[in-house]
Amino acid sequence: MRERQKELNGGLELAIPASSQEVIARLLTLGATLNSRSCLTFLARQEPAILQLLLDFGWDVNSTETNFATVHLAVEYEISLGWLLEHGADPSVSSERRTIGSCLQRATALDYASKRSDATAVNLLLSHGAKLDADAIYYAIGLRYQKNGTATLQALIDHGADVNYVSEKYFTPLHHVVLRGQLDKLTLLLERGADPSIKALRRQISALEFAKEKGYTDMAEMMEAASR
Repeated sequence: MRERQKELNGGLELAIPASSQEVIARLLTLGATLNSRSCLTFLARQEPAILQLLLDFGWDVNSTETNFATVHLAVEYEISLGWLLEHGADPSVSSERRTIGSCLQRATALDYASKRSDATAVNLLLSHGAKLDADAIYYAIGLRYQKNGTATLQALIDHGADVNYVSEKYFTPLHHVVLRGQLDKLTLLLERGADPSIKALRRQISALEFAKEKGYTDMAEMMEAASR
């Protein structure tokens, strides 16, 4: 029984990229089920009729069985993301807890969308009622030094993200920008009212002091100019 299920699931995974609705429906009728890989491939196909077919077969668009909710996997696929949000997907659902030893953090779809260079997914989620969680702005700035431009950061600020939020983990957005050495995002935050004198909770050091400590003269000068 387990081997047959494995074969059905594998067949579904192979069928997804280009097979007809009839072939996919047949596999689902026989008991094939989605896993994270096949779900991602369905989303990448960006074909509403196929997504509707899955829904007709009892697909839960808010399932987090694979650690990632479907809307998390869909942030790179505008058509699929829009369809999911129109068909009951929760725009604010968090990913499940990671296994022990994993470096991945619990996060929302908005967090994942904020890491991208294009703000389409951010705007889609927020327009469908996604909660503007405080961590999203740090994802837009970059948790892993990604070069993603300023579009998602701009979109979050436009929707009310607090540019002076003080996170116990990430400090203020300005601290985080200094840590990542990103001048373009520093410029945007200062233009939108970020205060370089606010001190971090743990070290009691301001973003301006932090920039000087790290030897980032250009960033320090920009913050000093904005404070005058």
